[in-house]
Amino acid sequence: MPITIKAHAFWVTPVNGNGDDLKTIAQNFGQNGEDTEFSHRGHDFLCTESAWHTRRSALTATVFRLRDSNLPAAVSEDGDVEELPIDDSTNLGEPTCFAYFPDLQVAFIHYSHTGARHTVLPAFLNEIGFAQAIKVEPVIRLDMLERLENTDFFTTLEFALKSPQSIRETRAAEGSVADTLNIMDVLNAENAHIRITIGYNRSGGGLSTRTVKDLALGLAHFGDREVSTLKVRGSENADEQVQTLDLLRARIVSELEVSDRNREMDRQDCQNKLLRIFEQNIQSLIEEQLANNAR
Repeated sequence: MPITIKAHAFWVTPVNGNGDDLKTIAQNFGQNGEDTEFSHRGHDFLCTESAWHTRRSALTATVFRLRDSNLPAAVSEDGDVEELPIDDSTNLGEPTCFAYFPDLQVAFIHYSHTGARHTVLPAFLNEIGFAQAIKVEPVIRLDMLERLENTDFFTTLEFALKSPQSIRETRAAEGSVADTLNIMDVLNAENAHIRITIGYNRSGGGLSTRTVKDLALGLAHFGDREVSTLKVRGSENADEQVQTLDLLRARIVSELEVSDRNREMDRQDCQNKLLRIFEQNIQSLIEEQLANNAR
């Protein structure tokens, strides 16, 4: 029976803008079919099953999150619970497949609740030879970004944030995002769910347009472990009907059916499906990249 998974699209961008070596490094790794182990945020990972696809200029691979403690149990059909038959020299590996396209600086990553997350990509690329800092951000649909940019009257901004410290560990916050994190730090807040509304005023004005846009755009590029809610309500002007823009739902997410192989996800089939998803979205990705460069 096929396994249903979700694949998310992410921009994979060198912080200083110079990623000329990334393609060569990824190509060499895939052509040689190499494996590499690396660590990230206190966890160990193995990147393996790699391949370079010349026609698509893409690297596909599987990253296993390795676990040697706090393992799940084996439960029989009769309800008997036993330890997994794994010896001390063997780790439990939780797989995450990805397809990385350095020419367009984008990756499609299979979502796994127990496996590696998109945040391991910079650590992996650093491990195989790219020495510079890399940021990984969700791809937001261009039509939603255009709707946000065309909105000039805002009535509501709502967002939910996780630990400010964990956010700072993954990126350098600036502007209104940094101000928000500073407030959370002052309050010693681990989480925040904030809903800001304009209410009623005599002048008929809305929330500060530029600040709302900057904060919404800044938070939209965080991962779902950092931002769990992000909505704005507004219209092109104060006389038009107010609409809700849910920026988290505007991320490019695809649902795929992957073959089941001996009760495991067929990782080769998963990688192939990720390549196809890229081809289906390539035109919109090119348009969005051009729009981002023009901002």
